[in-house]
Formats: sequence, C-alpha cells, structure tokens
Amino acid sequence: MNALIDSNVFIAAWHPKGQKSDLSISILDRFDKREIQCLFTTNDVVVEVINFLLRKVSFSEVWKAFQFLTKAERLKVIFVDSYREIGLDRFFEKFQSLSLTDSSLLAMGQEKGINALYSFDPGFDKVKEIMRLEQ
Repeated sequence: MNALIDSNVFIAAWHPKGQKSDLSISILDRFDKREIQCLFTTNDVVVEVINFLLRKVSFSEVWKAFQFLTKAERLKVIFVDSYREIGLDRFFEKFQSLSLTDSSLLAMGQEKGINALYSFDPGFDKVKEIMRLEQ
C-alpha cells in the first residue's frame, strides 16, 4: 500500500508527550516492516515537522527526525512547487479549514492516484477523495 502522510504523524512520533504518539509509532513501525510500501509527503511537511520539534525536543531528537525525513528510502518527499500548477489552489479554496500544506498533500494524492492519508487531522474527513487513516 502507498499512502500520503501528514506532519502530525511525524510530530507525534518524535514528541512523545504529544497526543497520538503510540498510533504514530505504530504507523512508522508498519512502514519499517514494509507493510506500508511507500509514504509520500511534501517538503512543506518536512519543514513543519522540524520547526515544531526544534521548539519541543532536544536537537539530537530533531536530528534523528531530520535524517529519517530526508534519507528514508521509501519516504518520497515531493517539492510543493510542482503542485502549484496542478490544482493546489483549487483544494486550498475549496477546503478553507485546511492549511496550504494540507492542500499540497491533496494535490499530490490526486496527481499520484493515492487516496489514503495518514493524519490525525479530522479536517481531512470533509474531502471525499481521501480516506484518512489513523492506524
């Protein structure tokens, strides 16, 4: 299975005091065991995760997260600029409660034919084209 992944899953994995930590670790364990074939995210998600963690955990933990986000072989980080031309703005306008970063995930999913998304954000539940997964 291929899926999109949102920043809150990564944040919960490296910020154990956060909510949903156990669920996020379980998702990443399944990815490590290849039960999840590939995860797709955007460079904006990477920036969100690292900037959040810099304020909450030690730099050594931030560094581990950064290394995973930038070097994991089956984690595909796609640059958002490529989605500005294929509908990111349409998602941003239609789903006004979702962030620009969230809209970029939707545009990527549409372009790559991926409709599964690991996220703890219930705002995605409004998007009929996406199946939000928490485990």
